[in-house]
Amino acid sequence: MRVRKRCGTVSVEMTAQDILSLAVNVAQNDWPLDTLGCGATTNLNALRVMLDELFEQILEANRLAVEKRLTKRARGSGCPLRRS
Repeated sequence: MRVRKRCGTVSVEMTAQDILSLAVNVAQNDWPLDTLGCGATTNLNALRVMLDELFEQILEANRLAVEKRLTKRARGSGCPLRRS
């Protein structure tokens, strides 16, 4: 995460990993946003809702990946071993 300061303004650049970590810590671990440096955000409720929704999407993506893997195993790998 990078913080840039200019006269009277502050902007924060976050990587995808930073955003995912924040979503997990806020939604799953119930960390308060104001202690994470988000206190200057004008609408903490909107940020929390966005992070909760992102966390739900992460869980859904993981559930689908597990379901796909289990289905593949049940049918066999579907990929014959290649011999050279």
